This record gives sequence, C-alpha cells and structure tokens, in this order.
Amino acid sequence: MLERFINLLKLKTIDFSINHPKKIMLFGAITTLIFLAAFPSVVTDTDPVNMLPQDNPVVRLHKSVKKDFQVADIVALGIQTKDGTTLFTPDGLKKIKLITDDILKLEDPLGEDKDYFVKADILSVSTVDDIVKNKRGELLVTPLMKSIPSSKENALKILNILNGNPLVGGKLTSKDGSLVGVFMPLKEGKKDRSYALSQEITKIAEKHLGENEKFYFAGLPVAETTFGNEMFIQMGVFAPMAAVVIFILLLIFFKSAKVVMAPMILSSMAVIWSMGALIYSGNVIHIMSSMIPIFIMPIAVLDSVHILSTLSEKVGSGLSKQDAIRQTISSLFTPMFYTSLTTVIGFVSLYTTGIPPVMVFGGTIAFGVAISFLLTIVFIPAYTMLL
Repeated sequence: MLERFINLLKLKTIDFSINHPKKIMLFGAITTLIFLAAFPSVVTDTDPVNMLPQDNPVVRLHKSVKKDFQVADIVALGIQTKDGTTLFTPDGLKKIKLITDDILKLEDPLGEDKDYFVKADILSVSTVDDIVKNKRGELLVTPLMKSIPSSKENALKILNILNGNPLVGGKLTSKDGSLVGVFMPLKEGKKDRSYALSQEITKIAEKHLGENEKFYFAGLPVAETTFGNEMFIQMGVFAPMAAVVIFILLLIFFKSAKVVMAPMILSSMAVIWSMGALIYSGNVIHIMSSMIPIFIMPIAVLDSVHILSTLSEKVGSGLSKQDAIRQTISSLFTPMFYTSLTTVIGFVSLYTTGIPPVMVFGGTIAFGVAISFLLTIVFIPAYTMLL
C-alpha cells in the first residue's frame, strides 16, 4: 500500500514539475515572501525558567515564592579603583551620587511602563538609610549621605558606618572602600530589557568615572539577555558563512554557478519556511532555536546534490532533459523518501523530552527536512527545465 502511494506520488510530482516549472517558481516565491513576512514579529526569550514546562512543580514553586516575598531580579553596577585606593573621598562619593541619580532617571523607551526599576529599592551609598538610636531609645531612619561630604575624614566616617552595619557591610562596599556597588531591582516584565539597560548604564558610568576607576555590570538577567543577544548575532553571522562554504564546495564539484544556485535557493527557502512557520505558530525564539538554520541548511542541500549529480550524468549521456529528469527522480525518489522520513521521525522524537525549547527545536527541524524533500523533488526539476 505504501509502495503504491509512493509510486503514484512520484509520477504525479515528476509530471507536474516538468510541465509547470514557471508555476512552481511563482508559488515558491510567493510562499517564501509570506513566511518571510513573519520575521519582523519574532519574539525572543532567553529566560531559563521559561524553557521548562510551566506546570512543572519546581517552576510553580519558584514563581510562587517570588510573588509571595516580592523578590525582584537584580542587576548590579560595581565601581572599583584601579590602584586599590578608597572611593570614600568627596570626589569618589560625588561620582557615585551622580551615577545613581542618572540611573534613577533612566526610562525604558519600549512599552507603557517607562520605569526599569523599583526605584524606591535601589541600593547605593547615596540612597541607603542609616538606622540609629536616639537618647530616648527610639530608632531613627535617616539617609546615610544627606549631602556629599566636604572632607575625606567625613567620607571615611560613612565607610565606617557601612562596615558596622551587618545588613550592608561587606556587601554594598568592600571593607577598604575600593569597590562600591549599586544594586537595582528590576520591575516585573523588564528582565528581557537587561541587555539594552546594560548599554545605557555603561554610558552613564563612562560619563562620570575617571581614569583611575573601572566598572562592572552584572546580574543573572544581564547574563541571560547578553548570552541570548550574542547567540542571535552568531546566527546572523554563521548561517550566511555556512551558506558561503556550501556554495563554494558545490561550485568546486559541479563547476557551474547556475547549477549550484538551485540547492542554495532551495536551502534558503527551507530555512525561511521553517523559521516563518515557527513564528506564525506563536512560538518564541529560544537559545536552541537560534541553531535551527545551521541544521536545516546542510540537510536541505543533501538530496538536491544527489539529483544534480545523477542528472548531469544522464544529460551527458545524450538523454533529453525531460527523460533525464524522469529517470533521475524515479531512481532516487524512494531512497530519498525513506532517508527524509527517518530523519523527520528522529527529530520529532524530541517531543518526548517535555522541554518546550527542545520540542520546538525538534519539530521545526522535522518540518524543515520534510519541506526540503518536497522542494527537492518539485523545485529542482522545475529549475532544471528553465535552465
């Protein structure tokens, strides 16, 4: 039964490809444009928590604890002197205050909520409170640094107060005052903006710090978004590089740019259709998804190389173009079908992992392999007829 279906599909496909090459090319171009239109609406997500099933008990407990205790994701700016001297001088504390003030003014250009941070909870030398007991035994909460100290002695008094406070001593600043931190709790929904935020805070730090100071910007949200951003940059660099390498190798083998363009166009269509389908299906691009084009591109080229190699031999033996295509597809259709089918099954099996990014990765590549097979037996003959 399966064999009869394969033979029928093979004959219908060959005849349609040979008789309607222009229609196939037009359909391919329009379909590619439709899938390409999805790319501007792509959504990325590099949060490891979202890479797990959201009904997982660990994920639910994690979100519940964060909500109940109002735990915010934190990013931190570290300021350090290069020669190990203290930052607790009038000039050093002035720079810290100016940096903190500029950070408090930062606004997110995207979204309705312009605030990046829970501003009331930003922790810096210039915002931290000092808790003291008065003569009547009452606790007084006052700003530790009401104004920039006028002398180094007064600045060092602030360092001594911080070192004597078990809540912030050794955390907000190092014991010798050569390293000072500014801790910024992010507002809900601003975690994915950490990379853009790091660029803005970098500009602020460079604006106010002198030659003897250096700075660091850290925090798990920054690490996640930076890693994700770099991954997508790598995808934008290495996918075209892989295409160039494949093109050069095929050019060496076939010695004809016109012939080689067929598998290159086919692989590009397979990548665009697959990524477009991923976006249209409502899935976000995770870190794993960024590797999909690198997987699909070489797989898409494989079957077309077999066809073009066999086709060139048959045309060279004196057969007409139509007969050469029919014989080539007839002889290669069944092995290509089974190899593509087993590859699709292999990637679809990743759905058993239960991990959303892995499931999307496997499903998208399986779709890309299936599309590559269909395009190979339809597009390659049509392209050959138009040469």
